[in-house]
Amino acid sequence: MKLKGKNKELLERFEEAVKFIRSSKPPTEQKEETAQQRKARCKRLLGDYREFCNYYFPHYCTAPSAAFHILLAEELRDLPNCLLLKMWPRGHAKSVNACVMIPIWLMLQEKLKFMVLVSATLDAASGLLTDLQAELSENERLIADFGDFESSGSWTFGDFTTKKGVRFKAIGRRQSPRGLRKGANRPDYIVCDDIDDDKLVQKCIVTGK
Repeated sequence: MKLKGKNKELLERFEEAVKFIRSSKPPTEQKEETAQQRKARCKRLLGDYREFCNYYFPHYCTAPSAAFHILLAEELRDLPNCLLLKMWPRGHAKSVNACVMIPIWLMLQEKLKFMVLVSATLDAASGLLTDLQAELSENERLIADFGDFESSGSWTFGDFTTKKGVRFKAIGRRQSPRGLRKGANRPDYIVCDDIDDDKLVQKCIVTGK
């Protein structure tokens, strides 16, 4: 079926993300490890956010994670009930950390069951979420260590659920997360990214709010 409109845009973004992921090859040690060695390595990587990112996301991590990246990851891991506002300069990997790598890191530690990603519009949020979805679909390093994530029939753009029942949903700024759930799980990780637009920024400048 030929996709039209925004669906086509999401598919194109997803395909670009897949190409980016495939630019890094699986490490040779995965093929040579025993099951016990692999288990020990996975445990070590899950306990160290910087090494986790370096190993599973080399296409993003052209340099080691900064101290403030690690601080955010550890805050979100250790503070199950928190509200954080982070102001990082442009180009400091806000979206990649908060919307892709940290959620996957938390999910693999069973500390994330339902993520909601909020952006200026539903289309914008769905676009951001495709980057994470592409990692779960095509990142050979993750799949080799943790198995397939993709769940048949529940793998649509903007709202998908993994084989283990972890849900990821995109919503727009004017939508409410109230009432959302997956089985008994309510959203336990809500991230707002690029929720402003030109109109909202202009209004804030004029009103001073």
